[in-house]
Amino acid sequence: MKGWQKILLIVAAVLVIVLFIKWWMSYEAMEIIVKNERNEDVNVSIVLLTIDDVEMFNKSILIEANESMTLQNVTTWASAYYIKVTINDSNESIKKKIKYGKYYEVIEIIIGNDGIEVRNERK
Repeated sequence: MKGWQKILLIVAAVLVIVLFIKWWMSYEAMEIIVKNERNEDVNVSIVLLTIDDVEMFNKSILIEANESMTLQNVTTWASAYYIKVTINDSNESIKKKIKYGKYYEVIEIIIGNDGIEVRNERK
């Protein structure tokens, strides 16, 4: 192989790698959807923790009966997190490990009569 062919091959390889990284890192900011399926107003406290228990996001919201609310632009750091949800400042809470990144951009929190459910499914 001649020198100019080697340079062209290296440039093409770098371009392919850059395009792959750009595609892989193209995801939306985290969105948390909170749905209240109870017939009463609830005060929901949501805490997003890193794996090392460092707090990334903390918010308390009041959701009326049978309503839903969307929290947008929570974070853009792709990683695994713990989400802790507490209802009405009581002992009714859940702490679940979630993923965020490519294909895992939306987290659903469903507050029903039987408890709290956190959905973090691949799109």
